[in-house]
Amino acid sequence: MRMTSAAVAAVCASISLLAPVSAYAADGPAPGPSTVPAVHHSIDPKVSFSKDCHSGITVILSNIAPDDSTTDPVTFHVTAPSGKTSDVVVQPNQLVKVVYGVAEGETANVGVDTLGLSHQTFRWTKRCTRVLGEKVTQTPQKKPTTPSDPPASAAELPFTGVPAAPLTVVGLGLLVAGAGLVRAGRVRRA
Repeated sequence: MRMTSAAVAAVCASISLLAPVSAYAADGPAPGPSTVPAVHHSIDPKVSFSKDCHSGITVILSNIAPDDSTTDPVTFHVTAPSGKTSDVVVQPNQLVKVVYGVAEGETANVGVDTLGLSHQTFRWTKRCTRVLGEKVTQTPQKKPTTPSDPPASAAELPFTGVPAAPLTVVGLGLLVAGAGLVRAGRVRRA
């Protein structure tokens, strides 16, 4: 039997608002008032979705409050991509992961309903790129046998340096001049 969320909320509200009740014996009132403590019910349903090219759609259903105060299980009504609905019970302070595979190029919808949470829907079209690692090479085009511009020979290449012979002569001249200045700068002793 499924109850609407409004009906369940009304039942939970009436349970949590119970006032202390006096106990009466069958032969008259008890000598003093005794109270029955109100029972507190606590749930904290949460839903999150994620997508992955390997596993598909992952639905995480949780019933965990930040202060670990949940006391009752939560039943989530999950609609799979195939349209099939199933109930997943999550105990207090627990979480449950449900994974749905999705084929390449296919669009999948997952829906979740539960008490205390609005309807959650997740839609994903799987378009995952795969690199196959194939090497593609092009063969060079053949050149004509009679080229219009023949290649330049080694003698026709441009000169891109300095002539070595004049630089060698200048270098030797500077060495001789330096040696002469060193000799002239010596102090002569008589």
